[in-house]
Amino acid sequence: MTERSSLWGCMSMVLPFTATFGALGIGVVLGGAAVWIARPTPVEILRNVSLAELQTACEPVVADQKTQLAKVKDELSSLREEVARKEAEVAELRGAATRQGSRSTSSDGRDYAGELQAAKEALAEAKLKIQMLEQVRDDLVEQLTRTQERLQVVETDLQEQVAISGMLRDENGRLHDEIVVQQWYGFVTSTQLDICERGGRKKTEDCRLSVVGEISTIKREFVHCVRSGQATPAARELQKGEKLPLYARMMNQDDKHLQSWYVQLCDPTLPEREDER
Repeated sequence: MTERSSLWGCMSMVLPFTATFGALGIGVVLGGAAVWIARPTPVEILRNVSLAELQTACEPVVADQKTQLAKVKDELSSLREEVARKEAEVAELRGAATRQGSRSTSSDGRDYAGELQAAKEALAEAKLKIQMLEQVRDDLVEQLTRTQERLQVVETDLQEQVAISGMLRDENGRLHDEIVVQQWYGFVTSTQLDICERGGRKKTEDCRLSVVGEISTIKREFVHCVRSGQATPAARELQKGEKLPLYARMMNQDDKHLQSWYVQLCDPTLPEREDER
């Protein structure tokens, strides 16, 4: 399998989940920042490709999604600072316009009433840009999250099992705590690598499925550890003669791939920080 076919195969399996704007392929340009949402292209579907090969092929896609998301967040930060400055300007001009009264100009020759109107329009435009860019950000978060969910397991029926985004949505379906999503998939990937680093392709794939099935049962505990400011869960191997640590949970010891492995969790009684919700 060539690098080119691997990447196109990745695009065909990942990009059907992407968010879209307008006709797709049209850049959203706000405040000098161009955000491009890639348009899905009908290409070949990868067959007989291992999960590790798929993840490797898709690394550029995921990296690009993360880069675009970072750019959007930076632009949002700049726009919010701009709005704060414009709000202060409007407040100052409103006082001057009031003192100007019905006169066409103030005593210093300036038309504060006209300047106030222009400043209000500029403020409204900046706020509209923020609203639009927030929508871009939310859709990019969705795109990245769905991509990562898709790349954890090849089997479609297991993708929902490993996905964590469902418990991070509000009543309107909007995804919150995207940082938790990133940490979760980092944990999933590192745990698969730690436990399944040895063996042939078939053995490795079977091991990865075992790991996914096991750690998918601790999603709620994982979220609590992050929101309570504790260390995130980690997979560790219990050495001979070693006692199981506090807040640790053995993995399924009937599964040969998971024997002697456990998940180190955190204190479930500590409160979650309000600003993490």
